[in-house]
Amino acid sequence: MATGDTTNITYFMGVAFMVAGSAHLPSLLLSPNWRRFNNTGAVCGVLTGLISTIVTLMFTEALWLCSGPAPLTIQLPVVITMPLGLAACIVGSLPC
Repeated sequence: MATGDTTNITYFMGVAFMVAGSAHLPSLLLSPNWRRFNNTGAVCGVLTGLISTIVTLMFTEALWLCSGPAPLTIQLPVVITMPLGLAACIVGSLPC
């Protein structure tokens, strides 16, 4: 397994909740509460949340495959990816 022997199931559960929180939670929160939220904002938010989650996870210690220390010392960087998804939802919903 690429993640090593020290990674346990709780880490993978955290990753699942991180993907759900970063990709879907901003859209789920904004859709009933903001009148101007639209399909473009939802798609932008979900894609940004998903892609940023995958990219930041590749730079954490658990999934870092290169030699040397990992650039991100946070194990689950949801504090980085969830605001990105929320910002993408808002920017995608703004009129041109």
